[in-house]
Amino acid sequence: MVPDAYIQQWGADTFRMYLMFLGAFQEGGDFRETGIVGIRRFLDKVWQLAHEVRPDGNLTPTVERKLHQTIKKVGVDTESLDYNHGDRSDDGVRQ
Repeated sequence: MVPDAYIQQWGADTFRMYLMFLGAFQEGGDFRETGIVGIRRFLDKVWQLAHEVRPDGNLTPTVERKLHQTIKKVGVDTESLDYNHGDRSDDGVRQ
């Protein structure tokens, strides 16, 4: 696999992040082009939320509520060793 085409299409950050979450580095991973799309959507959401911060640096109530929900969910998932699901709601639906 030559990464240049993926980097040109998706960007270096998206490609790097995809490789980071692909699996254990020593074991390789199940590389699928379709997996890159999910990482790109995640980064687009992060970018969008970053731009929802008010000029005074405060968060909108919606973003602040989502931040606290995410922190709580990641904490619970970490305690139960249930990783890579921080972007899902309690019912398992991706947000």
